[in-house]
Amino acid sequence: MHMLRRTVEFFFHLDRLILVGLAVVATAPFTGLFASAVFLAYAAGAAVVALVVAALFSGRVPFVVTLVAAVVALVAYIVFVVFHAGALVTSDLNDIWSGVSGSWNEMLSTSLPAVSSPTLVSLPVLLAWAASFIGVELAARTRLITAVVVPSIAAFVVALLLTGQRPVGSPIAPVLLLVGALAVVLIRMNAASATAATSAARPTVGSDPPRSRVPTYVRVGVPLLLVVTALGVFAGDRLPVVQDDQRADLRERYQPPVDQVDGISPLAQVSAGLNNDANPLVFKVTVTANGADAPPIDRIRIAALEHYDGAVWGTGAQLTKVGTELPTGPPAPAPTTSMSQAVTLAGGYRSSFLPALDRPTSVDGEGLLFDRQSGMVVIDGGPYAGFRYQVTSAVPRYDDATLKAAPNGNDPLVADLALLPTTAIVPTEITTYAQQPDFAKATPFESLKAIEADMKSNHFGYDTKGTPGHSYGVLRTFLRAPAGENDPAGGRVGDSEQFAAAFAVIARLKGLPSRVVVGYRLDPALVASGAEIDVRAQDVHAWSEVNFKGIGWVPFDGTNPQNPKTATAPPQSTIVPVTSPPSSLPQTARKVPAAAAPTCDVVANANCLADETEVVWWPLLLLLVVFVAPIVVVIAKMVRRRLRRTRGTPARRVVGAWRETMDRLRTHGVPTSRSMTTAELVESCTPVAGAEPASRLAELGPVIDSTLYREEEPSDVLVERAWDAEAGVKEALKGQTGIIKRIRAVFDPRPLFPQR
Repeated sequence: MHMLRRTVEFFFHLDRLILVGLAVVATAPFTGLFASAVFLAYAAGAAVVALVVAALFSGRVPFVVTLVAAVVALVAYIVFVVFHAGALVTSDLNDIWSGVSGSWNEMLSTSLPAVSSPTLVSLPVLLAWAASFIGVELAARTRLITAVVVPSIAAFVVALLLTGQRPVGSPIAPVLLLVGALAVVLIRMNAASATAATSAARPTVGSDPPRSRVPTYVRVGVPLLLVVTALGVFAGDRLPVVQDDQRADLRERYQPPVDQVDGISPLAQVSAGLNNDANPLVFKVTVTANGADAPPIDRIRIAALEHYDGAVWGTGAQLTKVGTELPTGPPAPAPTTSMSQAVTLAGGYRSSFLPALDRPTSVDGEGLLFDRQSGMVVIDGGPYAGFRYQVTSAVPRYDDATLKAAPNGNDPLVADLALLPTTAIVPTEITTYAQQPDFAKATPFESLKAIEADMKSNHFGYDTKGTPGHSYGVLRTFLRAPAGENDPAGGRVGDSEQFAAAFAVIARLKGLPSRVVVGYRLDPALVASGAEIDVRAQDVHAWSEVNFKGIGWVPFDGTNPQNPKTATAPPQSTIVPVTSPPSSLPQTARKVPAAAAPTCDVVANANCLADETEVVWWPLLLLLVVFVAPIVVVIAKMVRRRLRRTRGTPARRVVGAWRETMDRLRTHGVPTSRSMTTAELVESCTPVAGAEPASRLAELGPVIDSTLYREEEPSDVLVERAWDAEAGVKEALKGQTGIIKRIRAVFDPRPLFPQR
């Protein structure tokens, strides 16, 4: 008899242990995101913390107190175990809060497989804790059967959404979740019958000893679990949650927020670098070819700027944290050569955009961000002297014959980059230059090469002391006719900033996607020798890239630093004045998609910094108090009422009806105290709530007296009478009080705390 009772108690607690295991299993899909399974240990610790708090507080204190204790334990666990914080200061707490609140954002945007950083680990820790705490609390405070496994299943679904089409690994996780959930349901279904069997087994005088009886959960549940386990082992790989290609990938649909990197465009820094008389060292780089047929390298880029609003070239790069692998971007055109770069920043380097050759395939460094479309590498938090990193790039080798044969049209991914802004009209000087007969060639590539050659000729002059900038106004002056009798000032003189920006605008006039690239010049001989190269401020340079369908981005550079500071006018017959864009040009007054023309980009001008506002958290806290706290109060009161009605001895459940009635009257403004008798409470209730609630309350008097003054336990019929009277008081109050008073009573938290 004693052994049977102990067995029942063991199974009562076994369901809670299984629920903790299910909470940890629910985070298993994150295995496809992390480079190691260390996060599972942290998730298991959080689930155990929730179990310990629930075991210590459930059934002894109100739910709200348990919830507060559980949250405090979770915060301590995250601070001291996950983030390894020591002596806490305000800055540490702010960093931890930012890491925890931004964990889902970083999970969706970081490259995979990710390193188990505290910020990324916070997400599975929170899911495991929530699934464990809610499941165990429901198991301890209610007699719900299937609802207790819902938190773990919900956490598993959330993990699948965040991992997308990354492999789950094996069918073990969903099978364990299914088997564990079924086990919990069977245990809770048979708990009541097991308790009844224990009571029925009490021997009476003259009765026969009870016959051994195998519990239902053993006769039915164990074979069912074996069947489900076998099906999971042999057919689990056919489950929809295991088939990666059948799941939606939230990572592909999520557009992470663009971090503010630099206050001004890297293109605007070209003039400052060229005119820096101190010419400081900005970085050192060593380039190594990992294959044969390495192309000549005479430059290294830092930023690719694809969006133009008529004033500033900027980028809408979607930066992601760099994990152990880089996210895949557009395929590089064949053939390519793998080339490695080892870079060390010096004190003169000022940009957050880091030097790297085109199309990086791997990056090794701390705190780096990456844009999969442009291939830009960015340092999070700004550069500093001595920072080192390594990049491996698939550098394309271009073939002129292939470029001449490029098919017409643009790739859909970059089609919007062939559009010019609708907010400003293209100056006549730009369209006039773009439509010169000498540039009318058989293919777009040959036409662009003709423009590049003309810009490198003595028709243009090179001068670093000219007016900086790349707006339509600056380009209008840059492309107007050279100095002459009618225009002594003239145009066609500038530095690489104007050459690159003008070429990119002309390419878009011809309907081709273009962008401006900023970087630094390198000595090809030193690159080929594999020596470490000192790159200085005056080596800064800008050029253009044009995208050809099916090929990718191809560089064009119209800058010739050897040209004199004045330009020589070409024969007048080659210049055709154009007063308006000809019909052969693509219509430039086309709307640019919102995503392609951000008002304040990663590299927007300094005015964007004035729009930065500090995040204020007090509205969020106010929302939590206004909306979340009342919901918690309502749920806690519902759980407490259910526990009073279903848990404990019959006498305890009758008293529970009395206490529930007193709490309800208290929230409706009836003066109450724990020492009141039923008659005293009826007398106190009548003037406040009316005769009908007082009449229903009087029905509780005989039931309470019969319960308190009889030796044996009251029958179930008496228990039902008590709760019927409680329900009657509840209904009577609805008819006697106004809607405002009833709403206030619903959210009144006083019944959750002991009455003085």
